[in-house]
Amino acid sequence: MDLLLRAGARTDVRLPGITWGRGFEWETTCFDVTPVSYAQLGLLPQMHRRELDVYANVKRLLEGADRRIPPLPNVPNRYLQPRKER
Repeated sequence: MDLLLRAGARTDVRLPGITWGRGFEWETTCFDVTPVSYAQLGLLPQMHRRELDVYANVKRLLEGADRRIPPLPNVPNRYLQPRKER
């Protein structure tokens, strides 16, 4: 990705949609996909990406587009974990 960004790859391209895992039970279609939003799709469980890697890619793409990088602190999907019985 860094090589492509250094060579002038555009980060503002938008696809009308992309389907991940076509034909599988976890098939997912996402609309209005940009390089940044595609990187964020890694947060979906069916994409199997580590959160730290996803946020590093998002940060790099935003830098490549000369965009402001907001703070990206996130409790790694803690809200998705079942509560422990007391």
